[in-house]
Amino acid sequence: MYCPNCGAQSEDNLFCYQCGVDLATLVQPSNSTSKRLFLSPQRRNLIMLAAVAVAIATLIALIFVAFRTPPPPAVVVVTPPPALTQTPYPTYTPYPTPITEIVWVTQIVRITQVIPVTQIISTPVPQQILQKEVMVYAKSDWQNTDIFVQEGKTVVIKYVSGKWAIWSGYYVDGRGCLDEPICTQDPNYRDNVFSFRHGGLIGRIGDRTFAVGNSATIVAPVSGFVYLRINDKVINDNSGAITVHISVSQ
Repeated sequence: MYCPNCGAQSEDNLFCYQCGVDLATLVQPSNSTSKRLFLSPQRRNLIMLAAVAVAIATLIALIFVAFRTPPPPAVVVVTPPPALTQTPYPTYTPYPTPITEIVWVTQIVRITQVIPVTQIISTPVPQQILQKEVMVYAKSDWQNTDIFVQEGKTVVIKYVSGKWAIWSGYYVDGRGCLDEPICTQDPNYRDNVFSFRHGGLIGRIGDRTFAVGNSATIVAPVSGFVYLRINDKVINDNSGAITVHISVSQ
């Protein structure tokens, strides 16, 4: 404990060796289990100074709060919402007035013109050519003669004039190559377009091919145009042309 007289700490809490005070006489029992000890003067002074300092600080804080200038009020800028564009409703159109009266039509429209049924044609028919002379070239593929024939009609094709060459320097007519020592007579020769003599004239109607030569009479197996050509797959070394006459029976 500390000496209440000089404030020195006693080692045995019974006697102050600093000032010689008997500390045992200063302790008064409060009850059977506890004792009240006296504070030293230095400690009391420190407690009083702390209390005074707290009081002064509290007073200064109150004065500061009382006389402090309040902050300016916050300015809140309110932006108005954009104006809403209202789409006008469509104009209401009432239903027409219901018919309450029936008017009978008594006027008769007179037909002033009658169109014959024969003038109404849904599919155009090619112009019918009954006969024609055409030139067939040896250096060309299938050539359209512009002659259209109906299925079942008879077509007559006859050689008129001209020569063509199946190779350079060797000319033949619509019959093709007839010299066996010079060219094969096999109708199924690999360079033949159709099973006929090499270099001869052949024809086609639709998808039906037939041999012509210098003369042929054909019953059209299908409807279509008449095509003609030389019976030779390799036509780049060919030359010349022949003229034929074509006629179609009515």
